[in-house]
Amino acid sequence: MVILVNAFIGTLQPIAYVILYAVVTYSVFALMGMSIFGGHFYKCSTPGAEYPSGKAHCAGSHALEIGATAYLVPRTWDNPSFHFDDFSTSVLTIYRMGTMKYVPVMYTAMDMTTLDQSPRQNHSAPAAMFFVVFIILGGFFVVNIIVAFTVDGINVNQGRSDADLRFNEFVQYLRTVSKANKIVPAASNPGSQWLRKVLDSPYFTAFSAACIAANAVIMLTDHADATPQYQQLVNVQNDLFYVILVVEVVLRFIADGPRHFVGKAWNLFDALIAFGLTITLIGGFAKLGHFAKGLRVVRLVRLMLYIRPIRIVFETLLISLPQLINVSGVLFLLMFMFGSLGVALYGETKFQAKLGPASNFRSFVQSLKVIYQILVGEEWQDLMHECAIQPPFCTLQFDGYSFGDCGYQTITPAFFIMLKVLCELMVLNLIVGMILDNLRYDTSENRDMYKVQVTYKRDL
Repeated sequence: MVILVNAFIGTLQPIAYVILYAVVTYSVFALMGMSIFGGHFYKCSTPGAEYPSGKAHCAGSHALEIGATAYLVPRTWDNPSFHFDDFSTSVLTIYRMGTMKYVPVMYTAMDMTTLDQSPRQNHSAPAAMFFVVFIILGGFFVVNIIVAFTVDGINVNQGRSDADLRFNEFVQYLRTVSKANKIVPAASNPGSQWLRKVLDSPYFTAFSAACIAANAVIMLTDHADATPQYQQLVNVQNDLFYVILVVEVVLRFIADGPRHFVGKAWNLFDALIAFGLTITLIGGFAKLGHFAKGLRVVRLVRLMLYIRPIRIVFETLLISLPQLINVSGVLFLLMFMFGSLGVALYGETKFQAKLGPASNFRSFVQSLKVIYQILVGEEWQDLMHECAIQPPFCTLQFDGYSFGDCGYQTITPAFFIMLKVLCELMVLNLIVGMILDNLRYDTSENRDMYKVQVTYKRDL
């Protein structure tokens, strides 16, 4: 954890340069947006002032029918929460687009007409090029360069020269060999040795892989309302491959011996599937049987591990798991801080369309839930807009109390932007940096050299 925190601190300086680039880029596009779209996003709040009408016709009242009841609501010439009328809101809109929440803004720009005139669908379709260019320069490029700088910051902070990398690769492989040496040797009697040669031969390996693939493919084609003939085919192949699996597990148990057999995870996995299917056939446990059948599809992973690139990805995942746990710990600490701050700031904010029973900051648990939703792609910009609600749409202070149900207009953008930058752009990309660093070891050309050297010295 200490190494991870130091690596996180080491990435602050290079990421600060990226943020500086993003600020300059966003400011340039914000100024361009002000000159192109400034004042053009307005539209009437109710029907009745469609194109070519405009602000002059958006007056009076509109009969809003809800079921059998009609209500008179006033017409207003409204501006959406995202616009380019002033520099601060323009920069906020550009940042929103940089987080891939650009579709409503782009559609609004494509529908704009002239000043004080109602929008018309695709009236200004070429305006979409502005957003395409920005997504490339200010969206994809910024995110990817943050990943690159994060990896570089990790390497610099940990003193990763080429010599350090080779040393770490050698130490990592020594750990692998050390674990391999602790495995109990396989059975040495002549019968087990002969059977082990048969099971490890290319022919039996290909036969086992073909059975796994065929069983998985047929199971994946299963569907509802299947014909009786098809269902009989599925049942027959399930019984056939069940027998093959049980025979393979028993033969492997005899060939390796009990102690060596339980030392391999894949042997235990196959034995677990065979045991579950056997219990199902004997006792009629339908749910356990469906679960065991589903696990048989996971055996495809074992088949895919014969492909070197996929094996590298799998090994990288296993190596990265401890680091992912540490990164998750750092991420939880940041979420804890923002969750506590969210309760303090928006615990009494008025419920609206997005901020409501499903997403709110009324309790710490609910606040953590909202923070998690934002990090996995929730529409954070709508929550930000509603958390900044101001009078006359809310009460600044209730009678007899020292608080009301309004939000904070100036603090709210900083709260959500800091949440996105710290938790998403930095910590989540730190995970990517750790994985890439481990992948560099897995794909290193020196790894096979270490394997030969260690094997040679061990044999001596």
